[in-house]
Amino acid sequence: MPVLTALIDQEFLRKMPGLARELRHLEAEARRKEPSYIEESREVVRADRWRKWRSYVHRCTGDALSADALEASLRVMKGLSAGNAPEQALESINGMEITYYMAGSMAEAVSYFHPRGEEFKAYCTEKYPALKLGD
Repeated sequence: MPVLTALIDQEFLRKMPGLARELRHLEAEARRKEPSYIEESREVVRADRWRKWRSYVHRCTGDALSADALEASLRVMKGLSAGNAPEQALESINGMEITYYMAGSMAEAVSYFHPRGEEFKAYCTEKYPALKLGD
């Protein structure tokens, strides 16, 4: 079951058919983005982690929240690949209105999948210690 739908009580969704329709629409839109996310990431993901990345993209496009965190990850990785410092790369997600949880997911993904991931992780760990990025 997609994350958004799982987070909301099913009885509540039955009482709010408009919300249920909107959630289904957002989740379908997230699934449709999978091919473009894979294509966009070819130049920014570490070659040795490409297969894991494709699997990660597939899982993330199963729901709208995860897809937004994935989009944020791609924006930051593109910024890092363009030679920007981590702080500048993070500016690319300004205005996305991502949650703290989504920011943590984004930081973990960038740290693991991008060639400059260790540098990014060090920056985030120092600047945002509450994220508690994994080892």
